[in-house]
Amino acid sequence: LLWLACGMLLCLPLIADGFLQLLTPYESTNIKRVLTGIPFGLGLGILMCSMFSARAEAFHGAGQVLLPGNASFTLVRNADQESE
Repeated sequence: LLWLACGMLLCLPLIADGFLQLLTPYESTNIKRVLTGIPFGLGLGILMCSMFSARAEAFHGAGQVLLPGNASFTLVRNADQESE
């Protein structure tokens, strides 16, 4: 959970700079884009690594694999599938 929070925190500067440009007449410079893009790339890498860090071979099914945020894979069945 700490890795997920760290990854999201590193993505915030680029997101804030992008929305600031979208909503105001402010325009970012190339240096600011680099300074916000490097933490974003690092944060995105951390997010991807934390999402893929679950080891599926240690579990009997995909539903037992816990992902960041206590998310898991589940098969959702609707009423049409249950009647068949």
